[in-house]
Amino acid sequence: MPPHNQNDLLVKKWSEWISFRKELKKPYKTQKGESAAYNWLLDLCDHNSETGVAIINQSIEHEWLDFYALKTRQITKLLPGETKIQQMLREMREREKLEENGNKQP
Repeated sequence: MPPHNQNDLLVKKWSEWISFRKELKKPYKTQKGESAAYNWLLDLCDHNSETGVAIINQSIEHEWLDFYALKTRQITKLLPGETKIQQMLREMREREKLEENGNKQP
């Protein structure tokens, strides 16, 4: 059961997740199991409620029974005169910048 001090939206989404699991006839069998799943979600989203909601949405969308890091669909194009290797290096630098700024992307 989620702690009461968590973001209300995440708590509401968690309830939706529990209902979803019941619909699939795969409810958590114990309170301990449900708590472990919630703690796993918190670890996975680094205690960020918005990310936690997105992770739950992703799992529901794919009808998964567990949580996984967010998948991103990123389509990048080669810049004029850029080779594939240069594109990969540019993307890697952009991801590093995002991580330095606290905007982690998987």
